[in-house]
Amino acid sequence: MNAFLFPVDYSSRPKVEQVIERFALIGYARLLLLLEDLAKAPEGATCRRKYVYSALGSLLEAPADVALEFVQALAEIGLVTLEDDGEFVIVATTSIRWPAAEAAQTGPQLFTDPEQWAAWMHAEVGVPLAYAKGEAYAAKYRRWIASNVTTDEMERAITRAVEHGVGPTPAELHNQLKAVRTARIQEAER
Repeated sequence: MNAFLFPVDYSSRPKVEQVIERFALIGYARLLLLLEDLAKAPEGATCRRKYVYSALGSLLEAPADVALEFVQALAEIGLVTLEDDGEFVIVATTSIRWPAAEAAQTGPQLFTDPEQWAAWMHAEVGVPLAYAKGEAYAAKYRRWIASNVTTDEMERAITRAVEHGVGPTPAELHNQLKAVRTARIQEAER
């Protein structure tokens, strides 16, 4: 299985903004569908796939001519390269890093920057980005960084919060995190 590293701010990158301006959110959705499919075919730093027109249309949930026009626009913008021989199209990209899932970071992560915690809270917990980057969370991130809190510990704290019927507020997550760490210390002393 392959994966691609997807930047949290991808939609605000200039080339992607051009896609959204021209094709609205359906264009962004089609771009993501294409990138997901390309991620299945890594070749070094590039991912490339060969499509018959109808398969490209099916992938992008559009008529074949509309799908081809969309991918041609992506090529003009510089997000992909396109080779069209009249029967097949070959689409390739280097716009996102495409590590194999096995090479991607697995297990607990130890963040060293509040921005990493904000991105993780947004992506993994669903905290709206404006809140995840807010001062209430940022104050806790600084404490978590200083005390080497891992994402694994935070996942356990979130599980405890859910079990106790409380939301993922900064203060509540911090309380649950203290309980997780206390339990871990008690377990180690046995």
